[in-house]
Amino acid sequence: MRSARLTLALETGALTVPAAGGIAVYRPRIGDDLSALPQDRVVVVTGFKPDHDHFARVYSVTLAPPYAMGIVCLPRAREAARALIAQAAAEVAPR
Repeated sequence: MRSARLTLALETGALTVPAAGGIAVYRPRIGDDLSALPQDRVVVVTGFKPDHDHFARVYSVTLAPPYAMGIVCLPRAREAARALIAQAAAEVAPR
């Protein structure tokens, strides 16, 4: 479902990708399709080992901030979601 929303947002222009810089995707889960984003610029930020290992096969998991753009995949837990948003706000420096 998240993947369909990401694709729709990009196709309709509701979300635009910056011309340069890393695109951090915070806490995607196995099954999330990030192929609508430029693969060479995506950095997956997750601490959950199975998700990390899954995305490390295709995307970078090591580039350090600041990032040009951040996409937060919100978890159900309110406090965890707020922590991810705060992390993204601290690590993303739009140009």
